[in-house]
Amino acid sequence: MGGCTASDTLDIWVDAFDVPLLTMPFDTTVCEGAEFPLATYPFPSMTTQFEWSPSDQLSGNNIPDPIFTAGESTTINLNVTSANQLCEENFEFDITVLENQAEILGDSTYQICLGESVEITRASNPGTFTFNPVEVITDLIDATTVEVTPTESMWFYLTQTEPQAFCNFQDSVYIQVDSLPDMTIEAVPDNNPYCFGEIVSLISPNYDPALFPNIMHQWTPSIGVVDYDDNQNNYNIGIVATETTTYIRQTTNGTCQETESITINVVNPNLSLTVMDTTVCLGESFLLDVISSDNLEEIEWTSSQTLSLSCNDCLNPTITANGNGAATITAEVQGCPISATVNVSIPPPPTSEISGDIQIPLGNEVDLTALIDPLPSSEILWFVEGTSSGSTGMTFMHLPTEEYTDYSIQFMDQFGCTYMDTITIQVLIPKFDFPNVFAPGDTQGDSLNRVFNYVVWLDNNANGQLDSDEVVDDAEYEVSQFGIYNRWGEAVLNCDDRDCAVDGWNGDYKDKAQPLDVYLYIFEATLINGDKIKAKGDLTLLR
Repeated sequence: MGGCTASDTLDIWVDAFDVPLLTMPFDTTVCEGAEFPLATYPFPSMTTQFEWSPSDQLSGNNIPDPIFTAGESTTINLNVTSANQLCEENFEFDITVLENQAEILGDSTYQICLGESVEITRASNPGTFTFNPVEVITDLIDATTVEVTPTESMWFYLTQTEPQAFCNFQDSVYIQVDSLPDMTIEAVPDNNPYCFGEIVSLISPNYDPALFPNIMHQWTPSIGVVDYDDNQNNYNIGIVATETTTYIRQTTNGTCQETESITINVVNPNLSLTVMDTTVCLGESFLLDVISSDNLEEIEWTSSQTLSLSCNDCLNPTITANGNGAATITAEVQGCPISATVNVSIPPPPTSEISGDIQIPLGNEVDLTALIDPLPSSEILWFVEGTSSGSTGMTFMHLPTEEYTDYSIQFMDQFGCTYMDTITIQVLIPKFDFPNVFAPGDTQGDSLNRVFNYVVWLDNNANGQLDSDEVVDDAEYEVSQFGIYNRWGEAVLNCDDRDCAVDGWNGDYKDKAQPLDVYLYIFEATLINGDKIKAKGDLTLLR
């Protein structure tokens, strides 16, 4: 008006207000112990405020969707307000909680033996109840009690059904069923009555220890039980039959208990069996004399491998002793075994040795001495290669011609037993070695032979190699040929005696030095025992 304008402002505040979606908008009935959310909240707003009451059965009282755990009936109130208290809404609903009336009276665990029964009683509460599993119920005692006979450890249940809220309440007891395996005792071997000293096993059928974890055993009495202190609690035991005894085993497993027994009758025959021990020479035979006052049956002899018996089932066999040993007779008297042993001993042999050089050069006599302790009671006989030499006494000399010769002595000790001892003598046969190169004159220094000849040696060290201490110059042999030939077959040296051969070749022929070349040598000799020595080879002459 009159060209004038006017303005004004109005502020409008809008609070976000999102109300939870109740999962139970009406009064409801639920089962004791049930858990469920009272609301859902699918909205993004985080400013709306909530207050649930009472809060004692809720997972939270200031959240939009608390979890309710049904413990008792209650009235739930919900107050919802916006951030600035501009908006508000209240809800109220009742939750009726049906109480669990399923209660089994008495213990929570029962322990019985297989085949036994237990009575299960429930509290006399109103409602619909069932026991299960029904297959183990063997009797209905009254409206609240049943008799249960399970065949294995199990849980037994009482179930209460409330159709109003689809409730199924349960209570349970655990019934542990103990049992025992087949406890029948059997004696092995089954020979009742038993002979004195017989080993008997008292056993029962095997069982799986995992099925009977608490099983325990106790044997009485201790008579004849092997290691009673260690074995009295075993399932099976071993005994030595010494007298007639009734053995009792008491077994428990949990509430199960069983006692089994077995009687072992023992026969102890009165028997004496006398056998004389004897001492004989190696290889000697003698008749065995067995004395018994009882009628022996089922006679059988066994012996060491060193003894040979003329029979195995006779009373008095002949034994041949091939060494120290024992022979045992076993027999039966009234069905019980008896045995005795004869020990056969061979007198300890005297120590004997033939002393002398075990290596001698060809052509030398062997000089031997018999060393015997204790001294023999007879003459000492000497043998060469198993043949009697006709010589007796403590010493013996002989000229061997073979490379190896056996010498033996034979004598008798104070018990009349004959012994032998043997020594082997090696005759060292001369060996001949020839060089393959030589250098006459002084032009090659000191490392090569100046004259071509040979070396005679004895293999004292038995290694097949020429050692410096094995060279000899007194070996007995005769040279029949020692020739050296040039490449045209012309003999530049020709010897037929030992002296010429030992002197060798100096590299000259007809007083003229022969040229550097390869030559052929041939050597033949005869040893004192008639053996022939032949050698042939190349030699190189160096200038």
